[in-house]
Amino acid sequence: MFKGSSKIQENRDGKSLFFSDEEFNTLGAVQNCILPGGVSSPDAQAIGAMTYLERFFSYPDFKDQYFIFIQDGLNRLNKNALRKKNKNFYALDVEDRENLLLEFEKEGFNRDWLMFVIALTVEALLSDPIYGGNKNEMGWKWLEYSPKFPRPTKPYAGSMNGV
Repeated sequence: MFKGSSKIQENRDGKSLFFSDEEFNTLGAVQNCILPGGVSSPDAQAIGAMTYLERFFSYPDFKDQYFIFIQDGLNRLNKNALRKKNKNFYALDVEDRENLLLEFEKEGFNRDWLMFVIALTVEALLSDPIYGGNKNEMGWKWLEYSPKFPRPTKPYAGSMNGV
């Protein structure tokens, strides 16, 4: 439901393994505020940032350490949006989303949460596509980067099959 769309992210195959629809849409909307794209730059949705996160959380150590942290931030952000705008974060227009994020980050825990989401979004932009982000090497092409060898031949050891 990014960018005011009325449906869940178009390139999402089936249901999220980890996130509810509300969490998925909220996180995707946050990522598109972080990486909105432009005339010559990809946005978070285009690079597959949510696919990257699905694969990130398929690694048990990452899921155990970070998933609750991400969920807590998403829930606080949506509660804040409902309290101030009477809508879920992902249902707000882009300007309201950005303003709410600027206000949201003023609290220490929220700032830490937002910095972590920013880091994961940048990883999705720049990582090898084998990890689920940087779809069609869009991030590399945008930055005119040529990957060096050796490149990974399989995702993280221990990730769930099929993710």
